[in-house]
Amino acid sequence: MKGFTMANTNRKEYENGIITGKAYWTKLNKFDEYKDRYQMDIGDLTKDSVKLLESKGVKLKEKEGHVSGGPFVTPHTKRIIPVMDKDKNAIDVMTTLIGNGSEVKARVTFNNDHPFFKEYGTSLWLNKVQVVDLIEFSQDDDSDFD
Repeated sequence: MKGFTMANTNRKEYENGIITGKAYWTKLNKFDEYKDRYQMDIGDLTKDSVKLLESKGVKLKEKEGHVSGGPFVTPHTKRIIPVMDKDKNAIDVMTTLIGNGSEVKARVTFNNDHPFFKEYGTSLWLNKVQVVDLIEFSQDDDSDFD
C-alpha cells in the first residue's frame, strides 16, 4: 500500500526529569567530533537533583580537580537543543556562550537501555536547558599581541 507505514509498537518509553545545578564545560554551540555529540557538565547539583539522579541509576562522576568541586553529570545530545533564559526567552548559543558556574535547569531523559549500563549506569540525554543565572563566557582579550 502506498504511503502506509507500520507503527513501531516495540518503541521503548524513557522517563524524563529536571535537574538543577551549575554548568561547566558547556559545548552546546559546537559539536564535539571526538565524542560525537553536544554536551555540558552539570555540577553543584541540588540535593533534590542528586536524589532523583541516584534513584534512576545514574552514577555521579567525581573527578579530582574538576571545576565543580564535587559530583557532576554530563548529559549529551546529537542535536542542537532549545536553550532559554530565566524568563523563558530563547538564547542563541552560537552568540551567547554559557560560562562555568552559570546556574541551569536541564530537562534530561534517563537512558538505561544501552550496552554499558552495568558498568556506567544510566546515561542522560539532554533535551532542553534553562539558564537561570548566566555567567557569559568570553575569550580573554590578550592585548599584548596587537
